[in-house]
Amino acid sequence: MKKLAAVLAVILALVVCDLALWRNDYIIRSKDGFARNDFEITRLKHPETVWDRVYFGDGAVASGYVEEISTAMYINLGLEDCGITDLKKLIDGRYIRIGKELVIGLNYSVLTGGGANHRYAWRKSPIVPYVYYDRARIIECISGKNKNENQEKTLYHGSTDDVKVSAERDAERLETNLGALKSIIDYCDENKIRLRTVFLPWNGRYAKPDYMQAARSEAETLLNENNIEIYDLEDEVSSECFYDAAHMNYETGAPWFTELMDRWL
Repeated sequence: MKKLAAVLAVILALVVCDLALWRNDYIIRSKDGFARNDFEITRLKHPETVWDRVYFGDGAVASGYVEEISTAMYINLGLEDCGITDLKKLIDGRYIRIGKELVIGLNYSVLTGGGANHRYAWRKSPIVPYVYYDRARIIECISGKNKNENQEKTLYHGSTDDVKVSAERDAERLETNLGALKSIIDYCDENKIRLRTVFLPWNGRYAKPDYMQAARSEAETLLNENNIEIYDLEDEVSSECFYDAAHMNYETGAPWFTELMDRWL
């Protein structure tokens, strides 16, 4: 019995330590070692418990809405490689608390994103230990390969011609994200949070695949059924403002977009 108790005690200690590492802010606060993802960078800048005004989206929001020059005082919760399902998990898992206002930047990437890669901890299955799920980053930290150079989210300078627009529609991910969007609409209604949406700019140099238009139509139908305000900027930004098909460049696009957002927000 004593051996069994000792084994169980060790297992319990490992589980507790694993949970503490998963949910603790150590990675966010550590001065070196861990390479931070976009959420950890956001949390580092905004350690407060409640975020009154939040602007969520993918990398187009992360790089396009510049908090430092904005007067609207929204927290930039732009996350590369994310979907609306990620926002739902952030809210459901109490990673964030939204106080008064939420703006969601929409495009096809957000409407079909939120996969299962290791970028964000909330995507982890409950039965998978965190030290295994995030093992690559932990190993890099222990080996000294990472020195936490990424203190800021990725910005895009100039422009590139290396652009590939997917030719396939991800119907399953779209349905999942639309379901998450409906849940967030209900959550905001229940908690008296003002919810608005923006269809993010698209570079007119590149033709929009039909599936992108169809996904937008489905999202618009859901938003209109629930009386959610939509600000349509999809075709309102000139090509010189873009780095690629969807990311605005830092020199021209980001300042323009931020000023436009400030007037609307």
